[in-house]
Amino acid sequence: GYLSWTVKRREILTRGVHLAGLLLKQNKVIEAETEARKAIREAYQTYGRDHSATAQTLFTFAQVLSVRKNYRDAQNVLDVILEIYTDVGAALNAGVVVRAEKERARIAFLTGKNAEALKGFNNILSHLKDERLVRSHYVEDDLTYALLLLRNKQSQKALEVSRRSIQRAQLNYGESHIKSLEAKAVAALIEHHRGNGDLQKQSALITNLLEHINTSDKLKQPDA
Repeated sequence: GYLSWTVKRREILTRGVHLAGLLLKQNKVIEAETEARKAIREAYQTYGRDHSATAQTLFTFAQVLSVRKNYRDAQNVLDVILEIYTDVGAALNAGVVVRAEKERARIAFLTGKNAEALKGFNNILSHLKDERLVRSHYVEDDLTYALLLLRNKQSQKALEVSRRSIQRAQLNYGESHIKSLEAKAVAALIEHHRGNGDLQKQSALITNLLEHINTSDKLKQPDA
């Protein structure tokens, strides 16, 4: 009947979104894009445009496009998510909206649109003004936000953000994880910009990060 058909479509969609995200984490970007496009078609057929499941599927697709450095199309997809939120309001999962706004701000930062990026992060802070823990998770320890603040000559605030990022990364992943090393390297960069700290130690942190990234990339490469 109709109910079993709907349940089946939902299961197909859930598996498709999960598979696309998994492939993206495995750096199988082309395959991830294929699965994300399939999931979008399934989402529109099952739920229509103005639904949280559709927004989540679109966000996965936007992430794929961003990894491929197709920033213009990624931003267009993210704009659709934000339009859905405007149209349906509270019916849409707030987490999807915040992640879409954050990804849009990150892309703006990567493409040198600092004012637009800062506006995006400020929108998130405003949206989450009464939710301290969520706000901290999405913005207040985000390295892109730290570097954006540094670009905008707010080095003290940037340093505070980077230090929170170090604490969070070490708590969640351990001191030697690449996320912890990345956070330490950004903090070192900010300290260097401020003219503080031990230059030799800062250089060592950044070198350690680059070596870790290089090793990780080699491990990802298939055997000849």
